[in-house]
Amino acid sequence: MRLIIPQKADLQSGGESPSYIYSVWSVSTVIYARGAVVRYAINGIFSDYQARLWHISNSFNAPTNALYWKNLGLSAVSGGYTYTTNVMLSAYPTWTSGQEVFVDTINVDYADKNEYAAATYIASGDNTISPSLAVISPLENVATDWVLLQTANAWAPFDFLTSSRLIGRDSNNALVNPVTFTLTTTTTDTADVLFLAGMRNVKEITAAITYSSSLQETLNPTITPSSTHFGIMPTSAIMELEDSIPSGTAVTVAVTLDAYDAAVPIELGVISFGREFNLANTEWGLESNLYSFSRKERNETYGSVKFIKRGSATQLAATCFFDPAVVSGDTILRLLAKYDGEPIMMDFNNTDLPCGGAASDYDRLRVFGFFTNVSLSPMHLSWESLSMEVESLVA
Repeated sequence: MRLIIPQKADLQSGGESPSYIYSVWSVSTVIYARGAVVRYAINGIFSDYQARLWHISNSFNAPTNALYWKNLGLSAVSGGYTYTTNVMLSAYPTWTSGQEVFVDTINVDYADKNEYAAATYIASGDNTISPSLAVISPLENVATDWVLLQTANAWAPFDFLTSSRLIGRDSNNALVNPVTFTLTTTTTDTADVLFLAGMRNVKEITAAITYSSSLQETLNPTITPSSTHFGIMPTSAIMELEDSIPSGTAVTVAVTLDAYDAAVPIELGVISFGREFNLANTEWGLESNLYSFSRKERNETYGSVKFIKRGSATQLAATCFFDPAVVSGDTILRLLAKYDGEPIMMDFNNTDLPCGGAASDYDRLRVFGFFTNVSLSPMHLSWESLSMEVESLVA
């Protein structure tokens, strides 16, 4: 059993110089109102920050001070860019200042690459604040104009929170096969693996990894479904890197996904580099369940049934075993506490074991999501048990 901690990435642009939405933070005694947004660079990478309270800037209250600023993520840029992908950027029209908007209208805001639905009617004269800025406004009447739905199609695999998905269609809504895109990232920790989750209809993956000005390796894992799979292909893949990538390395990955069935769209929920932590073995004590959000409502008088089709997620209960001489239970508990409350990749398959146990490769035992109900029990001087429950985000 291993944890894999994901690292944020983005879709590579066509090389244009970025046109940032927000101004650089100034240390020169500037007055910042509550809700003001600025950008600030750490190790050469700009992120946006929103002021939590009114203040006058100085070296003490720089955006790295969480008492004064909230980190909004990588700095937003304006539209007009080209991106290295053959899929549609979004299925919805771009938000435009000054346009009349009706309730439930969906627009994409390329400032943060998200899609928003109008929660109310917005007259053309009032529609001057972009959805990405409106939802973080301290003014309630502005913040309630729009509702975040999901990340735009081409950026969906880089979002870990809304469970949005990349769909393999182009700007004309035609199927594309293969799906191609290039991701870019600067590693925030050591990267041992590249993983994908939430795949549908993918039979082959090719990932060409470039850094330090040269192609370092190309990953091309074999995707093997069960013997009788009825066209259902594995939903996840974890690819070990030949050489770990050090923290702080600028990396690009050219990704190609080939379809199993050319008449069905390719889909992808998440792709990310990650650092892995091998914690325990899972010889037995694993149970997978389907967590359904669909509804079946029966009429009490006539007995007819109304079906409401929705998504589903995976639930998994696991009892794992580990040797405290290899990794201590104290270390495992602190490590799990460190990554509690955030989405991570968890793999409950075993690799080849020193005791001679065979490796396993069950797709249902690879879960991108979160864990709950963790417990550790010292069973013997030579082994202890770890029990936990997990739920997937990518359905």
